[in-house]
Amino acid sequence: MKYVHWFWFILLIFCSACSHTTPKTYPPALNMPEISQTYEEENTNTLPEPEEDLQVIKKKHPPPTDTQEVCPEILTPLYTLNFEITPQVQYWIEQYSGKNRPYFDKYLYKFELLQPKMEQLFVQHGTPTDLVYLCLIESCANPNAVSYAGATGYWQFMPKTARRYGLTVNRWIDERRDLEKSTIAAAAYLNHLHSIFDDWLLACAAYNAGEGTIIRITKRYPQVKTFWDITPQMPIKKETRSYVPKFLAALVMAKNRQEYCLETDKPSQADSSYEVVSVNTFTTFDELSEITGYSMSYIARLNPELIRGCTPPHAKVYDVKVPKGTAEKVSAYLSRSHDPQVRYITHTISKGDTLYDLAKKYNSSVREIAHASRISFNDLLSINQMLIIPVYPLKARKTSHVHVVAKGDTLLSISSAYGIDLQDIVDINKLVNPELIIPGMTLRLPPKLPLMSNGKPITYQVKKGDTLWDISKQFAVSTKDILRWNKLESAALIYPGDCLTLYLSES
Repeated sequence: MKYVHWFWFILLIFCSACSHTTPKTYPPALNMPEISQTYEEENTNTLPEPEEDLQVIKKKHPPPTDTQEVCPEILTPLYTLNFEITPQVQYWIEQYSGKNRPYFDKYLYKFELLQPKMEQLFVQHGTPTDLVYLCLIESCANPNAVSYAGATGYWQFMPKTARRYGLTVNRWIDERRDLEKSTIAAAAYLNHLHSIFDDWLLACAAYNAGEGTIIRITKRYPQVKTFWDITPQMPIKKETRSYVPKFLAALVMAKNRQEYCLETDKPSQADSSYEVVSVNTFTTFDELSEITGYSMSYIARLNPELIRGCTPPHAKVYDVKVPKGTAEKVSAYLSRSHDPQVRYITHTISKGDTLYDLAKKYNSSVREIAHASRISFNDLLSINQMLIIPVYPLKARKTSHVHVVAKGDTLLSISSAYGIDLQDIVDINKLVNPELIIPGMTLRLPPKLPLMSNGKPITYQVKKGDTLWDISKQFAVSTKDILRWNKLESAALIYPGDCLTLYLSES
């Protein structure tokens, strides 16, 4: 009998301990990693997958009874999609509004810089505007996001699918990173998927998993008419089963900001304003940076599809985005400084190639090849390295106001040949050691000062961002006169540090 009493006493203590055990809660969400790298990104579905199966979540969040209200927000005209807040959606709402809320808020703010343009394009193509929030789930609105599988850009297109919907993907251009072109392609793809499944949420699932996956499921399981008919037992990835709930959770929170304590102030669209300039010659970001006075990184943000920091060398015309208010300045500069007769080609380095040989072969110069390829003239070349080479018409190169150093040349022989003071050549080329000139090196030749009546000669040193047009306006002279006084061709580029001779009227 004594043992029976002890048994009941131990059992009572055990039950009491169980009654104070903390109930199991949802798995904590990890922080969303910030996408900061340009071309190497981790999986852009940045929130973790739930550790529990969605069927377990359904038990924790039972469907509402007839007497319960079903989230009245979804019954308002806020949405262009018809959907309900299921336990799966509610789970992701709790994740995004919990520890991940600061990150969700941050990426939502970034996305809303793009949202008006995306919605405008979706309206034009008859696609529900709510679907633009898929971009937030796909890439966190980062044009340079790249998944492990190679899906790239705002809408995470694979190369094959991108080309199918009219996007250019090559070594120079990746239009998956272009906001307007990729969004138009995404609208077309979503419309195509909807035409197959007649359900927008199934179309979203197919966007993530591939249309073939969802087609096989609907054929094998005829009962699948909507996304919510898909179960974990079916052959579909856990990522796709979470994809649509994530999208709907982001949509609900974004359109009910106050309820979820999100920032209510939307970003100003002025941050992303730009103008478009059609350029008919090869142009680099560093050149556009000098013309506009904006940083190269800002020019790159405006043109993320130009993946090599320049326009395609073979393109006859290319539309480049420049900061608002600078289009006229860029057009004026390019029309004066770039010779339309110059064409650009690419050359892949093979064994034995040198810049000097290439300059001679293509009627170019070592300096201009190095400038176009963004390398130093004394850099070592490697096999299969690709260079961009400006090819000049023969007459243009002969009359150019430069001298390409040949074997046996010295500064003394060059100055004698052109009748120019040796020290002037040293100064204009900023030569540290005048004795170290090598074959293939391009030297700029200072002009002889022509006589000009009623004019006072001055020397002007070119500053960063200067153009001939700017200088002509500053000193009230014409660009043609500046070119004539300095014996410059219309295609000649001026660089910071160059010295120009100007003749100013006494008045």
